[in-house]
Parts: sequence; structure tokens; C-alpha cells
Amino acid sequence: MINHKQILSKLNSYKSLHELTKAIQLVAISKLASLKKKELNRSLLPSKQLLSVPLNEPINKPFIIPITTDKSCCGSINNNIMESVKYYAQSAQEQYSLFLIGKKGLSISKKLYNKELNYNITEVTKYSLSMITIGLLVDKLNSYSKDSCFDEYVIIYNYFKNIVTQQLSSLRLRSKEKFISHIHKYVEDNKYISNILEKKHSNFLEDLYDYSAFVVFSKTLYENEMSEYGARASSMRNASKNAEDLINKLQLQYNKARQAHITNELIEIISCVNSIMSSDSLDKYSFYLKFVHE
Repeated sequence: MINHKQILSKLNSYKSLHELTKAIQLVAISKLASLKKKELNRSLLPSKQLLSVPLNEPINKPFIIPITTDKSCCGSINNNIMESVKYYAQSAQEQYSLFLIGKKGLSISKKLYNKELNYNITEVTKYSLSMITIGLLVDKLNSYSKDSCFDEYVIIYNYFKNIVTQQLSSLRLRSKEKFISHIHKYVEDNKYISNILEKKHSNFLEDLYDYSAFVVFSKTLYENEMSEYGARASSMRNASKNAEDLINKLQLQYNKARQAHITNELIEIISCVNSIMSSDSLDKYSFYLKFVHE
């Protein structure tokens, strides 16, 4: 039978775990609330329509960008992201490359996609998302895709619906070179727009692409950050509930074990008294009385 002191030690450890999970849950809820206060316009429609690749087009040379979290305790959202990476990697008709955002997908990426993993950036959301951070990220991606001649970006992220539900989402976006060639084909019959685009020193399409890519990445990073806090709050709530159930069970076991220990000690004392009382020796009885009074 387990000693009541061992049960007490387990009980104290589970109480500490419960306090920790509760604290993590409250911090996640607080950060999620602060993010909602400065919520951006969550519509990606204009930029998405401008840059997106039609779904019926085959995946040729994708530059896959999974957005994972830097911290743990987020449930299964990071595993879902990496499962989606596997799908796009297998669907790619030609070579592909990986640009990983976040720490939690790094171990899986090194194990499964070590040759394809070109870059890993972490702590993007450690501080508030800024134009400089996202602008540098877009510039880095443009330079990689230009050097490696990739056709499209595949951004895999979590879309925040509510604190309980985070939806796995993905976007297929044209690379800058493919975007410019696509726009030229699209407007070749429009002389007015063609004249604007063909002017010397005109960076209109490059600037338009950079701005649209900036909007898309800011929204996806923002959605993924909200999903991280929502998933962490939800998983820590479940962990706190499980810890409470274990604490209640252990508390009951501890009370029973402690009561049994006290009962056994009383039985031993009473047995000793009975054995002394039944003895014929008056000296032993006198010694017992003296011992009890003292």
C-alpha cells in the first residue's frame, strides 16, 4: 500500500502543475485580448486576388513557408502545419524549398526536409509586429525566390476563428517575377495601362507586389499569433481541468491512507495497553501508569 507521505508528495506536485497551467492560461487570454484590441482589417481579399495562384493550377516549384510558434503548450496546431507541409512537398512536381518561421517546426523539418530547409527565422512575434520586421521578411523571401527561380509561395498558417477553434489554412501566391509577367499578359490589350508599365524607371509593379505581399504576410502572421494564444489558452484550460481531477482523486486517496495510518497506530497502542493490562506483574502495570501520566 502506498504511504500517505508519498501520496502527499504527488498531491503537492499536481497542485503546483495546476497553478502553472492556470497561470499560462491567464497570460494567453490576456495577450489574446490585447491583440483583439488592435485588430487589423482581417480581409485579405484584394491582395489575395492580386497575387494568388488558381487552385486548379499544378504546384510546380513551390517555396513553402510554414508559420509555426516559438513556444510550446499550443496543442496540435504546429503538428497540423507540418502535416500540411508534407502534402505540398509530395504534390510538388519539381523541386521545392522550405522557409520555416518559428522554432517548433524545426526538429521535424531537420528530420524530414533537411536538404530542402533553406532558412529558419524565429521570434518574429516576440515583440509587436512592425512594418520593418514584415518588410525585411518579404525582402528576404523575394531574394531567395529570385536566386532559386521558384514559381510561387505556399504560406501555411492557422486562421483564428475563436478561442477554441483554429483553422488550418494555406495561400498560394505568385513569385514577383511570375506576378509581373502575369500582369503584363493580363493588360496587354489595355494601351493606357501598358504605357504606364512600360515607362522608364517605373517600379509600379514591383512596389505593388511588395505592398500586397506585405499585407498578406502581416495578416497571416497576425492570424497565426492569435491562433497560438487561443490554442494555448484552450489546451491549458484542459490541462488545468485534468490536474483538478487528479488532485481530487489524490486528495481522497491521501485522506484514506492517512486515516488508515492513524487507525493502525491506535490499534498498536491499544494492543500494547491490553498486553500490559493482562500481565500479572504489578510493576509493569505501575510503570505503564507512570508512563501515561508523564
